[in-house]
Amino acid sequence: MTGFKWLLLAALLWPVTGWAESYTIDTAKSRVGFTVGFTFGIARGAFEQFQGNAELEKGRLVSVTGSARAESLNTHNTRRDVHLRSEHFFHVARFPGLAFRSTSVHAGADGGYEVKGDLTMRGVTHEVLLTGTLEPAAEGHHAFRATGKVNRKDWGIVWNQHVDGMDLFIQDEVGITWEGELVKSN
Repeated sequence: MTGFKWLLLAALLWPVTGWAESYTIDTAKSRVGFTVGFTFGIARGAFEQFQGNAELEKGRLVSVTGSARAESLNTHNTRRDVHLRSEHFFHVARFPGLAFRSTSVHAGADGGYEVKGDLTMRGVTHEVLLTGTLEPAAEGHHAFRATGKVNRKDWGIVWNQHVDGMDLFIQDEVGITWEGELVKSN
């Protein structure tokens, strides 16, 4: 096929396929966090080691992937962090990472997005729904925020404890937040 025919074929396919641009999550300006209620309030934490990528087409989100090191979780309570890394929760010795891969991205309310994807923790994968926003921040940069809720028991995290006749009740629903900045890849 001659060069002209390739160019013509590319021009015909342009409206169908578009050209996605790759972006990387700027980990210095981003956060992967979680919240969960329990008897004494709310525990907040974050994974300090994570990475992620996104594909944008004409400024619109088309896909996203990410992962985090389970051992890097930090709730600012050493004793709790050690317990969360144990087999009762994340079991980091056996399952060192968490991963997310989008399966669909749709326009959501207020110009935002609804992202369905597969979240893998403790070797178990379930579909989750994240809702969020993506806005241009500077040349080659986009600010993003995505939130969702998961039931920890879906991933086999079922531990709870009774202390001195009182339930240390940990709620099943866990809020997840992924926010920060995307930087265009070279």
